[in-house]
Amino acid sequence: MSAMSVEEPSSSSSGGEMIDEALYSRQLYVFGHEAQAKMSKTHVLIVGLTGLGVEIAKNVILAGVGAVGLLDNDPVQIQDLAAQFYLNENDVGKPRASCCLNQLRTLNSYVNTHLVSEPLTVKLLSSRKYQVLVLTRPQLQSAVEVSEYCHANNIKLLIGDVMGLSGMVFSDFGENHHIVDIDGEQPLRGLLSHISNSNPAIITVHEESRHGLQTGDFVTFEEVEGIKHLNGIAPIPVKYISPYTFSIALDTSNMPPYTSGKGYFVQVKQGKNMSFQSLSKTLVNPPIIDDFFGTSAGLHCVWYATTTFRSS
Repeated sequence: MSAMSVEEPSSSSSGGEMIDEALYSRQLYVFGHEAQAKMSKTHVLIVGLTGLGVEIAKNVILAGVGAVGLLDNDPVQIQDLAAQFYLNENDVGKPRASCCLNQLRTLNSYVNTHLVSEPLTVKLLSSRKYQVLVLTRPQLQSAVEVSEYCHANNIKLLIGDVMGLSGMVFSDFGENHHIVDIDGEQPLRGLLSHISNSNPAIITVHEESRHGLQTGDFVTFEEVEGIKHLNGIAPIPVKYISPYTFSIALDTSNMPPYTSGKGYFVQVKQGKNMSFQSLSKTLVNPPIIDDFFGTSAGLHCVWYATTTFRSS
């Protein structure tokens, strides 16, 4: 097997050592500096530069990862021009990835955007330090093979495909993937109106706003008067009672009474560990999340059959 060919970008790339705050200002507001710094050191391999693949590549490059490898040596076909916005009539018959390399490079000079000409194999993944692999319109046999390697070696795997008006997404982030923020929303904060002297303590929020919490969420307290013990306590889980009340497992029966109208609860988000199953197991026993029409299981079978036929 021949060695992989990597074409280095013409512009200098920092590899993410420094963060351009002007370029990433909106992302920094959403993700924060720590997450952006982690992305700037991440290497992503994208296989398949059809309409879906090039859209993924565009967004990943704009996001500011460290490096993006593009692998698609299939020749451009005339139907590709209907969905792939970086191709034109002169590209027909040429390799897809090389035809859109220069346009993708111009999106972000900080990202090492390069071509990968070696076929997708376990050898390729083991020889290059990619942390994320993205497959579009996969060949099923090779996808299953590399997915087993990814699952065992902590390489995050995403597979996407579009067929007419339907599409599919598969993700495998390993058996112990930690999620820092499960919903991406700002932590909830609310004005208190009453705290009971009881066990457990019943917390009531101001009548003009719902607390928005669910059982299992964690909160802490600030600026509370009366039951000052609550200020700065370690995050404590809540139990939902109503849109305006929740309880905490704390005995306040012997504490001073709460001073009405003072203090706030603040939600403290907790991380969550998730376990993903491999592609081979998912193909046979997919965890179906039904859609509005109840067709998810049927669509999975159609995609599986069509992809198997296309790969044969």
